Amino acid sequence: MYLLKSVILIIIILFFGITNVFAQTAEIALNALKKIDSKIRVGITFNDYLKEVGDAKHQVNLFLENKALDSYVKTKTNIRNIMIHFEVVANAWKLKIKGKRYITRDLFGDNQLHDTIVKHYPMVKPSSEYFRRESSNFEIDDAMQLIWLQASEEIKVASKILEEEKQQIEQEASWWHKFMKFIRK
Repeated sequence: MYLLKSVILIIIILFFGITNVFAQTAEIALNALKKIDSKIRVGITFNDYLKEVGDAKHQVNLFLENKALDSYVKTKTNIRNIMIHFEVVANAWKLKIKGKRYITRDLFGDNQLHDTIVKHYPMVKPSSEYFRRESSNFEIDDAMQLIWLQASEEIKVASKILEEEKQQIEQEASWWHKFMKFIRK
């Protein structure tokens, strides 16, 4: 009986150690994304934005690459999507720094960025000022603002999902705690 209790205790420690790591790494990654969102709201320079996105990317990758946390699909998906939004804006901003006003799909445009916006950001509408029959073109400033807005909304959703998953972990912990009390009797 002592051996059984020991094995169960080790399983519980391992299980809750992993779930605690999940909560911590998820919170660190999400906080890095929230930091970018906050800085955008008060104003941020291009160079500072790139630095913040790079720093957040590191934290996000640490969370996403942790195979022990693969069962937390919703949180991982949300955090991955938010990071992608910030990276898309970084690419658009790079074009703006080069003196471009529009994201175009042509010989001189950034076709990959253009296609990403068409596919994933339907709220970004083609510019009426720079319209060509063969493709739609997007004003960089409009695209950046709308994608940042989407990232901000998804941060709110990710925060709620993370809290729900943390509560689920706490409920499981409570169940295991009650189970261990029962076994000790």
